[in-house]
Order: sequence, then C-alpha cells, then structure tokens
Amino acid sequence: MAGRSGRIWLALALVALALVLAAATAKPREAVLVARGLLVAASAPFTGAVREATDWLAGVVDTLVALRDLPARNRALESELAAMRRLAIEAEELRQENEALRALLRLRESGPPEFRAGLAARVVGRSPDRWYDEVTVDRGADDGVARGMAVVTPEGLVGRVVQVTAREAVVLLLTNPDSGVGALVQRETSRAEGVVLGQAASRGLLTMQFFSPDADAVPGDVVITSGLGGTFPRGIAVGYVVSVARGEEGLALTAQIEPAADLDRLEWVMIVP
Repeated sequence: MAGRSGRIWLALALVALALVLAAATAKPREAVLVARGLLVAASAPFTGAVREATDWLAGVVDTLVALRDLPARNRALESELAAMRRLAIEAEELRQENEALRALLRLRESGPPEFRAGLAARVVGRSPDRWYDEVTVDRGADDGVARGMAVVTPEGLVGRVVQVTAREAVVLLLTNPDSGVGALVQRETSRAEGVVLGQAASRGLLTMQFFSPDADAVPGDVVITSGLGGTFPRGIAVGYVVSVARGEEGLALTAQIEPAADLDRLEWVMIVP
C-alpha cells in the first residue's frame, strides 16, 4: 500500500512540475496539452490494472451465468437428441416400407400376367394362437378384393383370401391344414405334380402329396403352382423340398416342403385378382 501511494504522489509531482515548466516556456494552450499528455502517461499503469480487473470480473460473471444455464441447456440438448433418434427410427421404417413396396412393384411388372392388376396390402392383424393359419390385411371389397384371390410376396405364395369386409380381408395361409394348392416340381427332368397341404402337426412346413408313386423329387427341388383348379396362377414359387418319403405300403410318395415366402414375418403382400 505504501509503495502504491508513493508512486501516486510521485506521478502527481511530475505532473505539477510539467505544468510549471510548460507555463514558463510555452503558450497557455500548449501548456494544457503538454500537461494532459503527461497526466495520461503517468496514470496509464493504473488504468491498465483497472481494465484487467474489469475484464476478469466480466469473465467470472459470464462463467457463473453459463453454469446457471447449464442444466437447462443440457435438457434442451437431450430433448433435441431424443427428437433426432425418433426421426432416425421413423426414417428407417419409411425406408424399409419403401423397399417392400418397390419389391411388390417389381413383382407386378415381372410376374405372370395376372400380377399386372395386383394390389399391395399391409398385414394389420394376426392372432398368436393362429399364427400359421391366417392373417388380416388392410384391403377389402371397397378395393375390389374378393374371396378366392391369391396372395403373394416377392418370394412366393402366401395363401388365398377367404373372408372379405368393406376395408379388410382374411387370408388363409398355406400352412393352414385347410389350405391346398396344385403344385409341381419345377425341375425339367421331373415336373412331378401333386397337391401341397398345410400340416397341423408341423406348423411352418407343408406336405406335398404326389399324384404318381413314381414321382421324381429330391431335397432342394423348387415347387411351383401348377395352375390346376384355377385358384392360383401357374408358376408362383410355393417352396423347396426338404425331404421325401414313401408311405407304409411303398406306394404314396410325399415330400416335406419349406414355404418360399417367409410366413413368420409377413408385413406387406400383394393380392392377385
């Protein structure tokens, strides 16, 4: 403290001395200018110290304000992050839906002639206790859907329409024991025909009963609709042969068929008029 007071008195003495000298050697106006310059020079160290203290205090205040607002800013950022996550989920769902619809569109354009009038439908209902029996779709009589129409996916046959309301329809799946479709082995050296039925005991698999005991079928063969009966267009993939067996008397030939369509995860299908 004593040192600072000494410096102040020294500065004032210098200023006073400068004023006296200026008054003695210069015009009055010039004396004032000289004195002002000396005063500014003498007080510069103290002005700088005050400025530094002011800047430091302003920084402390800004820091305190930022700390006070930090929880609110964190909540805002967390809210924005949650919104971005929701948008990402919605965008991914839209992407998958768009891809499914594109696949159905390609099926309409490249499938049998009957597919040209195909109608895309979303699966909106499925009962856990009847998982392999039926599904409900969001198309009905108002859209031109009628009983008996075939239902497919890009992978293969799903089943047929058995009930219709104005805006919905019930589809009987291939795996339902009440389902049946005329089919044949696609392999050129076989072309064995028969009927594919759902199995009550083996949910998820199908059984193909061949018309001829001499039918040629081996695991890996592709089975397609034969068009017999008129319910399903010819050439739709039904499934793939898993195993082949003969009856107890060695006459009847049957095959276990894995469905071509993923009946466990049906979301979008096409109804074929």
